[in-house]
Amino acid sequence: MLAEACSPEEHNDEVRQAACYAIADLATRVTDEEVRGIAADALLKAATDEIGDVRIAAVHSLEVIPVPADRRETVDSALANAINDEHYWVRVAAGEEPIGG
Repeated sequence: MLAEACSPEEHNDEVRQAACYAIADLATRVTDEEVRGIAADALLKAATDEIGDVRIAAVHSLEVIPVPADRRETVDSALANAINDEHYWVRVAAGEEPIGG
């Protein structure tokens, strides 16, 4: 399953990062709320990954997917937390204005 590809126990950094973008691509194309919920859950977990590039992919993906109403508060909270991430590009993905932008 694609959501499992975000697991640090199972896959390397590059696979987890690519999985986040693939999940976002899928979630923006389907209308099934259950599938979108599974996608949001996988991205929420990836948003706390120890690797910054995975967090960037997860946060960016959470910004672009249609989030089911029952997960909106959790996603909003994760995005708010990402604004304070130690990694600059995670903060930008979460909506911080980029330098010079």
